[in-house]
Amino acid sequence: MNADLLRRSTQLAEAGRLDEAETLLVEACDPAMLRFQLGSMSAVAAYRPRDQLLRLAVEDHEAERYHAVVPVVLAQIDGLVAEIIGAAPFHRTKDVLGKLVAWDSISAQTGGLPDLISLMASPRFETTTGPLDVPYRHGILHGRDLGYAHKKVAAKTWAALFSLREWALKYQHGEHEPPPVEPAPSVLATLRQIADAERQRKAIEAWRPRTGPRGLGEGCWADPRHAGGCPRNMARRLADSGVPADGVVHPSFDASTRPEYGCASRRDVRLPSGGGIPRHRNRGRRSRDDEGDR
Repeated sequence: MNADLLRRSTQLAEAGRLDEAETLLVEACDPAMLRFQLGSMSAVAAYRPRDQLLRLAVEDHEAERYHAVVPVVLAQIDGLVAEIIGAAPFHRTKDVLGKLVAWDSISAQTGGLPDLISLMASPRFETTTGPLDVPYRHGILHGRDLGYAHKKVAAKTWAALFSLREWALKYQHGEHEPPPVEPAPSVLATLRQIADAERQRKAIEAWRPRTGPRGLGEGCWADPRHAGGCPRNMARRLADSGVPADGVVHPSFDASTRPEYGCASRRDVRLPSGGGIPRHRNRGRRSRDDEGDR
């Protein structure tokens, strides 16, 4: 249902204009909305065999045959709930109400769905002919309440059906009961967590970025350990600075695929005495300076 419509109807109800709020919601119960809601109900396995019958009821609603809509929808509410929990909501209702509550649910909470079903299951002992405001199941299906064939009762009956969706999915997925409460941690475990958190805090505060010559971080392309991938001049400057180098070429670098980098040959990088650098991964390709020296 349109969020703006719900917001407006809520504002009217809070202002004490309940009749206007109800009229807005009833008028919004059109065939397009009903078909959309029935599509969402298909997620409930117990609903699916009832889909065709309820879509016929939508056609009756569109044709304003409310006398046919209300009994069909009431019957399917009864059958759907009975299939899920093994007991019909309108038979021995007091025994069923507790099962109409689901954990972490908007509609299926105490004061929600149980109260709605309890109201609809109210006993009706006398015949009435005036227009109803509530879809009393027993009065309608047992021929006691005759004034049900209008849009307001039909809209409320559809709303009762759709309010079952969340509850039904909770039962279908086994999520209607609250999860077990985890035991509180012991005092010793809590103290260990606090000590671990304090160690992590101190380690974070003591951390400083590692820097190489001229502020260059370790592991960058200008690191002399990755000399095979450095531009020639940068590699020469780093080597001249006297920084020890192990001559390891970056494992992911392939100079043959990176022509924008110069080729740092042995004589390009003058390592400190005792240092050495293996052949970089250039697959025998010579740099331009090498070609010129030849």
